[in-house]
Amino acid sequence: MDELGHLGFVSAASTGFQILVACKNSSGTATAPTGTPAYTVYNSSGTAVGTGSMGASDHDSKTGLRRLSLDVSALTGVAANETYTFYCTYVVGGNTRGAKGVFQTV
Repeated sequence: MDELGHLGFVSAASTGFQILVACKNSSGTATAPTGTPAYTVYNSSGTAVGTGSMGASDHDSKTGLRRLSLDVSALTGVAANETYTFYCTYVVGGNTRGAKGVFQTV
């Protein structure tokens, strides 16, 4: 699993928090995934508060780079001053891979 680290601070009312994920193969090389990456957002209790899919094509002509404009305000029970975990999965070369990071609301 790839660690995205801290994705940033965002208003709990934000409707366009930008998240980028570089999809990679098992060797760590940027690779376009098969299909569209799926994501889940979890609150600090580990409960899923939102799901969806990321962009299906390379962002900014960068191989494997997927972009999401996350509507934070639409997450179930979103609140200020909380930490959320973003987790996405995608398939490369027949293998499911994942990436995760955290963001905090203000």
